[in-house]
Amino acid sequence: MIVTPTGAGTQLVGAHPIATADVSSALNRVGITCLLWLALAAPPLTAQTTSIELSALSQPLAQIGSSIDLSVTGTAVDELRQLHFSHPLVSSPTNAVQPDTSSTPGLSKPPLVASSFKTLIDPSADPGRCEVRAVGRFGISNTRPLWLTRKPVVVAGAEHTNPALAVDYPDDSIIVSNCVPQRRNHYRYEAQAGQTLTAVVYAKQLDSRASPIVVLYGPAPERRELSRGRSVGSWPAQVSASIDETGDVLLVVYDAIYGGGVDYPYALECVIESKPSTASAAANTLELDQIMRPSLQSSLQSVSDVERWTEAPRPPDSTTSEPAQTLPLSIDGTSSDDLADNSHEFTAAKGQLLWLELSSQRLGQLTDMRLLLHRIISTPPTGDAGEGSPPVDSLQQILEFDDPPVLGDAGLNVTLRDPQLNWTVPEDGRYRIELLDNENGQRLPEQCRYRLRVEPSEAGVQLLAYPPYPINNPALSRPTGLNLMRGGTCSIRVLALRRGGFDAPIEIEASGLPDGVSCAPVVIHPAQTEVTLTLQASESATGWIGPVQIVGRPIASEAASVEAQPATILWPVIATRNVVQSRLCEGLILNVNAEDTAPLAVQFGEGTTLDVKQGEKLAIPIALTRRTGSSAPCVLRPHNLLAKTTLAEVTVAADQAQGAAELTVAADAPLGEFTCWLQCETKIKWRDNPQALERAEAQLQSLTSELSQVTDATEKQKLQASVETVTAQVATLKQSTAEKEVTVWVPSTSQRIRIIAP
Repeated sequence: MIVTPTGAGTQLVGAHPIATADVSSALNRVGITCLLWLALAAPPLTAQTTSIELSALSQPLAQIGSSIDLSVTGTAVDELRQLHFSHPLVSSPTNAVQPDTSSTPGLSKPPLVASSFKTLIDPSADPGRCEVRAVGRFGISNTRPLWLTRKPVVVAGAEHTNPALAVDYPDDSIIVSNCVPQRRNHYRYEAQAGQTLTAVVYAKQLDSRASPIVVLYGPAPERRELSRGRSVGSWPAQVSASIDETGDVLLVVYDAIYGGGVDYPYALECVIESKPSTASAAANTLELDQIMRPSLQSSLQSVSDVERWTEAPRPPDSTTSEPAQTLPLSIDGTSSDDLADNSHEFTAAKGQLLWLELSSQRLGQLTDMRLLLHRIISTPPTGDAGEGSPPVDSLQQILEFDDPPVLGDAGLNVTLRDPQLNWTVPEDGRYRIELLDNENGQRLPEQCRYRLRVEPSEAGVQLLAYPPYPINNPALSRPTGLNLMRGGTCSIRVLALRRGGFDAPIEIEASGLPDGVSCAPVVIHPAQTEVTLTLQASESATGWIGPVQIVGRPIASEAASVEAQPATILWPVIATRNVVQSRLCEGLILNVNAEDTAPLAVQFGEGTTLDVKQGEKLAIPIALTRRTGSSAPCVLRPHNLLAKTTLAEVTVAADQAQGAAELTVAADAPLGEFTCWLQCETKIKWRDNPQALERAEAQLQSLTSELSQVTDATEKQKLQASVETVTAQVATLKQSTAEKEVTVWVPSTSQRIRIIAP
């Protein structure tokens, strides 16, 4: 499963590395294209109330049992208060940066901006990923990964963009660094003749924009190139070569199109093997491969890789043709040019409803599989065959299947490039599945694995939930947290992946909400694949940070309730990658912001399910709660309408607070219940963090008063310097907190509607 160039998520770069000679010319072409794209096709800057956006961590890996200073880079990282960790054994006991509240509340000294947080990784933690979010004045951020390793982690912070500045690679360690724009990073490794050096560079698993290339050069003075590798999809860049002579070899790492910066991190790990081996087993182990390399068993966290249903026991790996098997059939294999290696037989009974599922690309493999299903027809041998000859088998093709339908939009898109379908057995007998790979190019066998399952079909659904960026064009989506102001609303979008003929309506609800926050349950109609939940905070809601769960309950169905798998937007569109990227994550974390009150809230309907007959119309009231800063006209557009229903956009005039929408239902509209909502586009007058200016002005007034009473010259000089410093802070804050007009997109509450027969 990958995401198409018009969608979100992970995009497969290709099936084979770019040749060395192509890199320079490709870079020139890309550079020219990028300049034209930026000049002519760059999306307009979007306005919104300020919200924190996390770009990168100072180091994306940390050793278990260590203590590190972890800092963040991003937008609106003002007055950071803490880091939020998904792993219970990772903590920052000293990360809370609280203002001095000894004076009048709200007018205390400005809180310090935390530059870094002392982070502890408990020695009992296991290797793996921990999700990190930053919490500050402007809410809770999107997530970035912190990978926990047993090996020591070294941050190569100093410049090492030429051989003379090469970093000495520390034995049995992992190096983390960032790609440098238009430059290459260098690492030196002392090797002995007869040793074999293997090095891997991971980037994608770190939420990095980089597509790294790694090159291994032999000892001086020749510096002959020994090996070169490039990352492809989820597969790391890797080199391996035998060293012919003793000396310092060089490893060079850079981005494929020479991008760089804090959002281009990578991790480099090397191992050396001698013959006979003199190194320890740990030193000869690539730990990152164990926790990051794609495999049929690992979860790569692409948006397509939602939680799987319980799998049937699998036989040992097999890449050869097998005799007909009874169901369920479960095979792990490797795509091959030999069709016999990709052919698998089974027996089935007439009328059985079977689920055919192939998993390969969605598990990070460099494949694009297609499934052909044949019925095996056995006929008696002809007279020439001789007595006792076996029957002759012929194949009757029943179906060919490639890709299921796409779910989502440009903001978050689930594209399945692996066949998955229901099939009803037409006759008792033997059947053969043949697997064809639409992808080609040079690939290693371990990059072309697949898992085939044929089993009785069971109705069920999988859910995917994430906080959408509040904007009217999903293609301009950005990473965002789940931030909710007092008196305001925010959204959680839920996608439903149905299987096994599941066609029941699904009621979706949010649980774990704090006092003062509500969310009305919503319904996904059988003909729909998504819905939006609207979280609403009261004007007296208190500040809160915590997880919320999204649960779907099939209505009038025996299918079990299911918890939604959380997802996050990783990166917005940039000149060199015209897709919104996303992945799965651990948890949906809600931040209730008690320091700001939303200037506008939209109530759609009256909070009850409304009935409407086929062929009729339904009037639905709209009520706006306008507060300070909201007086402009509001344009409200419908979302999640059911097929055969229409609702025109509604404009509520400036300074007005009431309106109405009219839903038109066609005479042949589907019966049943669905949920829709309105997105309100308007302009507001807004100030970012006015409390910061109030605190600074109060501090300046206090210092000025104290200065007027001091007689000691030395003390007076110190106070005068403080007054000048705070005066400059006040001048800066007056600019940053000045009132501005911004465009916002506010979700309304949701309205459940039931279409009934006349």
